[in-house]
Amino acid sequence: TLLLEIKGQEADIEAGIVYLREHQIGVRDIESVVEVDENKCVSCGACTAVCAVGALEMTADWSLVHHDDKCLECMLCVKACPMRAIHAII
Repeated sequence: TLLLEIKGQEADIEAGIVYLREHQIGVRDIESVVEVDENKCVSCGACTAVCAVGALEMTADWSLVHHDDKCLECMLCVKACPMRAIHAII
């Protein structure tokens, strides 16, 4: 599985997707939401360490903030959380 964020003109993106599918490469949109259970989170920061795009942020008062607009839904934070406080709703 490879996760890509594609930016550009809509027509160019569609043409690229058609090209990939013509070459038997599966392409699908991600339709999930990452959710943090604040009752389970111990503010260890493991999730923020693996998030390459800064979608997870630890505030000054040690509360975790998830920025949906930055999230690539790669699920690395889900795997990194020792408390299983982060999960994806698909």
